[in-house]
Amino acid sequence: MQNNSHRQELKDKIVDTALRMFMNQGIRQVRMDDIAKTLSISKRTLYEIYENKEQLLMDAVKLQESMHLKVINNLSHAKLNTIEWLVEGYRLQMKELSTVSPSFFSDLGLYKNVRDFLYEEHLKRKAESRRFIDEGIREGYFLANLNYEVINNILDAASQYILNANMYKEYGMPSLFHNFVVVFLRGICTQKGIELLDKLMQNVDDK
Repeated sequence: MQNNSHRQELKDKIVDTALRMFMNQGIRQVRMDDIAKTLSISKRTLYEIYENKEQLLMDAVKLQESMHLKVINNLSHAKLNTIEWLVEGYRLQMKELSTVSPSFFSDLGLYKNVRDFLYEEHLKRKAESRRFIDEGIREGYFLANLNYEVINNILDAASQYILNANMYKEYGMPSLFHNFVVVFLRGICTQKGIELLDKLMQNVDDK
């Protein structure tokens, strides 16, 4: 029992360390040797737990998704309206992107199992986003006369183009994210929504 507990503790530590290294340096730049050295464990010990890098990356990405879900749940319990929720999410995402290597995102596409997992997660979030949009419409912040399915498909295509064209190399991920999100949000907002969005974004930019 103690051995199983120790093994799980070590596994958790490996995944957490690998995620930080992948995000900070890029996935292709990080070798299994590098992870073992960072943790001060042998390469053999690492391979006893993870047979290969893709298997470890999958668990690291699952950890990242669970962390994002925790943030979303915390925001959902914070009694925020839709614009306040989005601006706080924007602030947290910008903070994360300031420490992430742009190549982390493009490298993810090289691993089919990881790519398929992220696509499934994306489909789940689409259903949640529709309910979120409906709430924003009820609050008077989002336009009701738009086809949000079309908009979602356009956003997906634009996001894919940004990665395929390696735009992050020229502009950096924080700048791309800022311009992408602000233009999109203002485009779906009513005048009431734009006024609150601009006010809250000013507070974020001043920090």
